[in-house]
Amino acid sequence: MSRSEIRHLYIGGGLGDCLLYTPLIRYLYMSNMNKVLVNVFSEEHKAILKNNPYCSVKLLKYENIKNKNLKFSGPYFYGSYFPSLSFKIKASIIIAKSFKVATIDNDLPDIFLTKKELIYGKELVSKINNPIVINPTGVCNKNKEWFLDRWNEVVCKLKEYTFIQVGIESEPLIEGVMDFRVGFSLREQLAILANTKLYVGVDSFWAHAATALNVKGIVLFGPSTPVVWGYDNNINVYKAISCSPCIDWVLDFECPYSKKCMRLISEDEIVNIIKSNYILS
Repeated sequence: MSRSEIRHLYIGGGLGDCLLYTPLIRYLYMSNMNKVLVNVFSEEHKAILKNNPYCSVKLLKYENIKNKNLKFSGPYFYGSYFPSLSFKIKASIIIAKSFKVATIDNDLPDIFLTKKELIYGKELVSKINNPIVINPTGVCNKNKEWFLDRWNEVVCKLKEYTFIQVGIESEPLIEGVMDFRVGFSLREQLAILANTKLYVGVDSFWAHAATALNVKGIVLFGPSTPVVWGYDNNINVYKAISCSPCIDWVLDFECPYSKKCMRLISEDEIVNIIKSNYILS
């Protein structure tokens, strides 16, 4: 399939997957100077792509996929290629190659916030001393998650910083953080993230979002690998033990080794990395 034939895309999966498609969307637009029609199936995906100048977005219902008149170009979902096991290139490049696009100029994801949204985020963050955005959850895969007691310990040992937890209400709340999970929309939380200096969390949507918003990240990896899912501008904490990466075959089943890859990451290691990368104001 040539890039000129790719007029519309279907994006499924999680919120992080949606962001990982944005480099391809940008590349297709730059190649043809025509917006790509992106079909999504959730309001959250639509919110992520809001104001993206390279595409128009259509919100569909899952039952519409049965409509014989609805045709999507390209593969249904790139995860079927077992990316962590099969590749040593970034996920956005894997997506592009799955559409037979040989290369893309820039594999970093896009989020486009308005000036009003950025001002809103700045006003909130300006009242907070040494803010760090944090999220402990890998919604699509629990094996990605670090242990809540260790997150609690990190926050406890770094009282000179203010941790802002983003995400959704059903995610576990870390002790001692400012809770921004409730009462803020996804884009409002992104605006808050955009106005901070540092993000700390696991391999998830929020790690991709931090990169899209040019915020430095400290990202903890376990069953997935930073070779595919990480970014060079972040500090990627990864213990490459013999069974890692396992995400493509263990999937969301319980890890048979009690998440050894995540247990090897200590609280003090993360505390020291944060201190080394965030100069107090």
